Amino acid sequence: MTDPWRRPGARGNRRSPDRLRRPSKQRNATLTFAAITLALGGAFVALLWVSSYAKVRPTLGGFPFFYWYSLLWLVITTAAQFLAYQLLVARPRRRARWKAIR
Repeated sequence: MTDPWRRPGARGNRRSPDRLRRPSKQRNATLTFAAITLALGGAFVALLWVSSYAKVRPTLGGFPFFYWYSLLWLVITTAAQFLAYQLLVARPRRRARWKAIR
């Protein structure tokens, strides 16, 4: 009986020591996910903490603090989402394309 999860031509059992080792790519992915979670989670928590920005003063250009604080976080969140996209999607695609070209 053949194992449906095994690659054709693969040798050894599924629990061989080299399969149990954690590759460095996976460790890097864990660090990447942690950094993205902190960046996006920080923006989320900052905007949920309403008492920190539910003020009128100080004003900036005639706009109350609430408005320009919210707009500032809009820009920060956009930058964090762009960074998350670059780390999760764009960089692995570029690496895969580069390996395919070589």
